[in-house]
Amino acid sequence: MTRGGRFMKKRKVPKRVAVAIAIISFYLLLAVFGPYLADTEHIQNWNNKTYWQHNPSNAVPTFYGTLKNLPPTEWLEGTYADGRFIFEYNFKYSEVPADIILFSDVKKQLKVTVVTPLNDSIVIFKGYPYGLNEGVFLARNYPFYERLMLKRCGNAPAYTLIFKPVLNIIFSKPKEDCLENPELVHGTYKIIVEAFSTRRKSVTLEPNETIKIMIQGRSYGVLGTDPIGRDVWAGFLGSTRESILIAVMGAVMTIVFALLLGTIGAIPGIAGSLANLISRGITIIPLLPFAGAMAIALGQIGPDATIETDPIWLSVLLGFLLSGEASRNIRAIVKGELRKGYVESSVAIGGNMWWILKRHVSRVLAPYSLHQLSLAIPRVLAILTLLGFFSITPGFNWGSLMSQTVIMGSLYAYRFNWWQVLPVGISIGVLAISFMLVATWIEEEFIKV
Repeated sequence: MTRGGRFMKKRKVPKRVAVAIAIISFYLLLAVFGPYLADTEHIQNWNNKTYWQHNPSNAVPTFYGTLKNLPPTEWLEGTYADGRFIFEYNFKYSEVPADIILFSDVKKQLKVTVVTPLNDSIVIFKGYPYGLNEGVFLARNYPFYERLMLKRCGNAPAYTLIFKPVLNIIFSKPKEDCLENPELVHGTYKIIVEAFSTRRKSVTLEPNETIKIMIQGRSYGVLGTDPIGRDVWAGFLGSTRESILIAVMGAVMTIVFALLLGTIGAIPGIAGSLANLISRGITIIPLLPFAGAMAIALGQIGPDATIETDPIWLSVLLGFLLSGEASRNIRAIVKGELRKGYVESSVAIGGNMWWILKRHVSRVLAPYSLHQLSLAIPRVLAILTLLGFFSITPGFNWGSLMSQTVIMGSLYAYRFNWWQVLPVGISIGVLAISFMLVATWIEEEFIKV
């Protein structure tokens, strides 16, 4: 039972609950403003694979890359001199970059030369650039690197160079087995871009022409990238709003269904018996399999073999399925209140059942409803994420990120990327603990068992 008259009185909030409320408020603010903190184009093109082609795949977060001394993804500053663009790259890392990308909109043939700290000049590209949007991936000319390996390392590869760190050949001392066991040379590397002609005429670059160099590193951004180069931080920010929205809607629907079924189920009659039967049935339904089956039935197959469902309908479905236990408790509370003397007095002076429920019982149910709401939100978040492991994606949310983790694992057979999973897992865990602290405080302060 509740201490109805005390519910509206001002209460001193413990520090742990204040911290929990602050955390919940932070995530609510993140849901509102998070998408504006990320690049809008990133979110809009999340499923456009070609949009992410210039990002390194499976790159670790920058902070972790700093700890591991891995090269970050960065743009190099270039200077113009004597018809050439010269870019300097300070290489001081434990691994070589994933790639070097040349961007240019000029219509001339270009030659790209790398001058190492050992004063070796290595031409790594000759030809026309592909434009500012496409870019030339300078580490993907595998026949060239096979010849370069034979020249600098003294041995021909007995295997394909695809998926191998071919830039080891450039960023290391010439020695046997420089591809697999390089002796890296640290220092300043110069990347020189100049125009050339095969027709024996002089051609140079102009200072107003656009030449850009991007180092595709082994680390990227706040939360790294996935196997196709998508910015995980942008995905997390962009998906938070819908995740919180579905969680809140699902939790509210849980309380609505619980109040309806529990209250009606406590009243004698056909409606009460039917509501009681429904609430009993919900409590014995296996939640996750049934929710997944219903989501598949109500959804449709989308890109990458995902099951797309409507977020609103999923919120209603989860709210209904989660209302069973709460509705049983509400039924017991209402039945207990209806047996009390003040109810009999109200009936004696002419009060009908609905007036009694509204005037008296609702005060008792208010704190319990808030308590259940605090418990329901993390439950909906957890179920939403679990559905993602079955490729059920109601919009773009944390469940979608989990779905992509599973899909990428099956398609690309990549190693486990903790930075793809931990942000969602930690967020759900922190929110669950925070809501549990709030729910416990409500129970201790306003609900008497």
